[in-house]
Amino acid sequence: MKQQENQTQQGKQQQISFELIKESQSGMQLSPDFLVIYGLRGKTEISIGGRKYEIETGGLMTVAPFTYLDYDCAKGSNFSVLHITEEVLRVADARSIARIWCYVRDADPGLQDSYDRIRRKYAQMFALFLQNGSQREIRMFACATELLGDLAAYFSSSEPVIMQQAGSETFERCVRIMNYIHAHWREDISIEQLAAQEYVSAGYLSRFFKKFTGITFTEYLVDFRLQNACRDLERTTDTVTKIALANGFKNTNSFIKYFREKYEITPNRYRRQTTAKLLQEENRTLEYPAENADKRDHLPVGKAMPGASAERPEDDNGIPMLLRYAETLEEPVTPPACSAETHLIFLNADTEGAPFTHAWRKLLNIGYARYGLLAEVQQQILQAQEEISYEYVRFHGILDDDMFVYHEDEKGQPYLDFSRVDLLLDFLLRSGLKPYIELGYMPWLLAKNPVRIFDRNSYISTFNREERWRFLISGLLTHCMKRYGRDQVVQWRFTTTGCNSAASGIVSTEDYLHLYQVTRNCVKEADARILFGGPGGWASGVRDAESIQKLFFTWVKEHDCVPDFICTQCYPHHSIQADEAFWQLMLSQEKAPSMLSADIHYLKNIIIDYKKLLADSGLSHLSLWIEEWNSTIWQRDLSGDTCYKA
Repeated sequence: MKQQENQTQQGKQQQISFELIKESQSGMQLSPDFLVIYGLRGKTEISIGGRKYEIETGGLMTVAPFTYLDYDCAKGSNFSVLHITEEVLRVADARSIARIWCYVRDADPGLQDSYDRIRRKYAQMFALFLQNGSQREIRMFACATELLGDLAAYFSSSEPVIMQQAGSETFERCVRIMNYIHAHWREDISIEQLAAQEYVSAGYLSRFFKKFTGITFTEYLVDFRLQNACRDLERTTDTVTKIALANGFKNTNSFIKYFREKYEITPNRYRRQTTAKLLQEENRTLEYPAENADKRDHLPVGKAMPGASAERPEDDNGIPMLLRYAETLEEPVTPPACSAETHLIFLNADTEGAPFTHAWRKLLNIGYARYGLLAEVQQQILQAQEEISYEYVRFHGILDDDMFVYHEDEKGQPYLDFSRVDLLLDFLLRSGLKPYIELGYMPWLLAKNPVRIFDRNSYISTFNREERWRFLISGLLTHCMKRYGRDQVVQWRFTTTGCNSAASGIVSTEDYLHLYQVTRNCVKEADARILFGGPGGWASGVRDAESIQKLFFTWVKEHDCVPDFICTQCYPHHSIQADEAFWQLMLSQEKAPSMLSADIHYLKNIIIDYKKLLADSGLSHLSLWIEEWNSTIWQRDLSGDTCYKA
């Protein structure tokens, strides 16, 4: 059986990771990641779509995201799996990834040069994975980019590997189904539930699922549950009954029945055998240093591994041979010495102090509402809550079309579906978070001038029918108060989409202000105690001569719709007017330089400017919430998520 880290747990640590499959293990894999499999020693049989492939020592194989595979690692065999997440693929701009197909045996003569180059890069990434240091993640990303480029150059097929005969709509359905299963596999889910969510019959979805994966829905769900149950048997002392119920089985008898059918052994006997085997391995294993403790469970013992401070006993697992190909790995670059300044600070310890505000624990951003339904994202949220403990959670797109909230029937009558909203809010509230809800973007059916952003089904627009927008907002608030209680909802915060759309001319200023007013009034009509904020948008706009924020503050006072708090987003642009093309480039996600401010104290100074504007507008009593901030808005900019801004 396969001992592996659950994929969601890997994802919450890093975007590029390695997994080792040990000898005499078999199992299944259906990962959202792009996989590169390398044979360390012996022979492994992998089945994909009814075809069988042999991975021998030195063999290489790529597996596209959401591809179902079975593997059987023979005795005396090992293979490693490189996981590259969708986010890395997107950042690396690897758009041709669906056409990569690489299956190379070590003896293939015609591919030797290109294969050697890819194997060398793979080995370098593995060596980096075992190391520590501030530059490790950046260097691994650079290696991954080069590896993907080489694979695309040398091993591109003429047809897409993913869903060769299916369109994008079909693949999106597969992704939705798999994401739902991976998020709810512990619960009592059925093909009928999935079919209802996809608006198809259970029979159709059953045939669709088998065509996509090669097995039935029930077989896949049971296999996935069994795989996780095996990990619990190996790593916990929980009873078989507790493990059965925790992994979605209705009772102990059904769990034991499925387990024996799959592995020809009872769960208790499996636990005894794996425990004995682990003890044998520990007797010949030297511990990793403390800083590598997170890799101890799924990386084997080899000799002379980079980054390790102690020698390990001889163990022919194939890793030392792989690491020899990484000998060309450059030594870490030593950063230049920095000049230092000394400042003396004197404090009077006798004076009465004040509580220190942990501002960084106030608000957590998770991107889009749809992402909050993904199991990997939910695992990251749970980890953030455990280690930091945030108060609010913010996201875009609760009304986006991929949340399937707003619909119109064949007669054009509107109706609302909050099933996905409920799944998201239920999870966030269980995690101890209060929702900070941006009421947007605009559903396509209601968009007056739909401008699609970020290659998503998100539309920046005002409404084309005010009464339908009121129906949507009022319906959402009423539903939330019925489901969670009025006293709970009044603790949340609400805003509408930011004023950037008006500042850039995508919507008119009049339309934006009307959208804000109507949305705010709907929220206040639901309960006057609910806090509603505005105007959002980039803080740098306050420095422009024709600032949308200045106009907004004047207008809301005149129309008696002042927000309860001020919200803004801080990216260090000198001003929006100085960077006119940036908005359009950002919407299309094109790579282009942006004009950033040279002020190293930009955040502090822009807050000073913003508070001055509030004071001049007679609104200094309102709190200022910075919803977003970073070095740039570009997701491809590594400085945004490394120690440069940490």
